[in-house]
Amino acid sequence: MMPTKKYSSDALTVVFPDGTKTFINPHLLAKQGVSDDNLTLIRHSHVYKWQLYKEMEEAHNPHDLQVIAKKVEQLEFYQQELWGFPKNACYHKFWNMPQCECPALDNSELYGTGQRVYADFCPIHGQAWVGKSE
Repeated sequence: MMPTKKYSSDALTVVFPDGTKTFINPHLLAKQGVSDDNLTLIRHSHVYKWQLYKEMEEAHNPHDLQVIAKKVEQLEFYQQELWGFPKNACYHKFWNMPQCECPALDNSELYGTGQRVYADFCPIHGQAWVGKSE
């Protein structure tokens, strides 16, 4: 078993602008060999994603939602890179985005397979989605 690096509580805590918190998994940090610099960037990336989600909550048209969704997707690729994982959209939980109407249960079951279920009426991923490859 590899020795686990001891992290301070502050190093593992992400505090969002509204005061809520989440915590970074220290076991995964150790397993992936994440550097202290990348840990700092991971924490900052979570705050940025929170901010993008807030923008999505306040958006009033599909175009704005789609533009922000593309930023979220790029951020999730960056987060995978920071963690030392291959960049792979199969591990993005796109259905958790604010205002997404795609079926969460179906997509949760398909998570990691590369298959996705879109709702035609979803303002982000529906018929007019600019990022849709089909």
